[in-house]
Amino acid sequence: MTLAQQWRTFAGGFSSRWNTIGHHGHDQFCANDCDADDFGRANLDDSIGFRAGRERDFWSAGALRIAGGADASVNHTEYNSSQRDFSVVSVAMFAGADLDLSGFRIGARYGAGGYVTTTEEQSGAIRFFEIGATIPLRRGAGVRIARRTFEMTRMGTGPSRDISIAFVTSGDARGESNWEFGTSTGTTMPGAGFGGDRKLRSTSLNRMSVLRTFRRVQFELSWSSTAHESSLPSVFRGYDGNFRSKTIEGYGLGVVQSHALTRALSLRWSGGVEVADWRDDHKLLTRDGKELVAGIELALAASAGVRLQLQPHLAIESSLQQLYWRALDLGELRWTTGIVLTR
Repeated sequence: MTLAQQWRTFAGGFSSRWNTIGHHGHDQFCANDCDADDFGRANLDDSIGFRAGRERDFWSAGALRIAGGADASVNHTEYNSSQRDFSVVSVAMFAGADLDLSGFRIGARYGAGGYVTTTEEQSGAIRFFEIGATIPLRRGAGVRIARRTFEMTRMGTGPSRDISIAFVTSGDARGESNWEFGTSTGTTMPGAGFGGDRKLRSTSLNRMSVLRTFRRVQFELSWSSTAHESSLPSVFRGYDGNFRSKTIEGYGLGVVQSHALTRALSLRWSGGVEVADWRDDHKLLTRDGKELVAGIELALAASAGVRLQLQPHLAIESSLQQLYWRALDLGELRWTTGIVLTR
């Protein structure tokens, strides 16, 4: 096996939960410098993020593997008191050990690196401990579920944690498969394209998909996680000025076609539907100045994108997707970029 084939690439989304000192949430009062106080005691919004990295085995004995690598993470959150959005961007190197049992791997990682916030107000060192399991999907491709606990300097709390789901690919895949697996991150823009915005802000989203080829057509199952937030202030548990937010998870079914431009570059387009639970008790959606009561809703979806093959069985893909939630008269234009474990 060549050196390039020894490296594994992984990417996927995660959900975070901060270990707050004192009360956690928007329903509290802070007189001044609320953001610094919120960061210091980790009173930050539990939300979503995206992580990607590379790793390889450096030593093995029987089923034991000693591994190392590096990853980068973007954690989208907000200060709970002011509800000012920001992201924590971190880069770390790590080492650890796995047990490889016929392709199924279970193990742990310890890593350290640095972080900075997009508001440029906080920066420092970060360290983490992670345990995870990788389940093989096909030769050279798997899905990893991991739990990471992490600590950040300038934050005087105990470890916070996140749960991640990532696709993992290696260079040892052989032959052609009918299955593909994709993971991406990006931004959704409510009201752009077709449909209203229901007073929602542009926000971040993660998406994962599984594709199966039948003859020359691909059928896609997808899952998306979107951190929607209203742009209108409301009252939350007796406190004014709350901008209601909720993570909406959608489940999609689609049909995908592609056209090769070169050996490495192709155009792709798709159509389908998505279902999501929009129910909320705190005025997430608004129509004509009044609260819009939503339920389990159906959207029509269409997308177009471009895919660039990086190496055998690994590509990068960027796409635009238009959704229209008919019962809500809500449109979303989603832009995403990510990796695909290709056929």
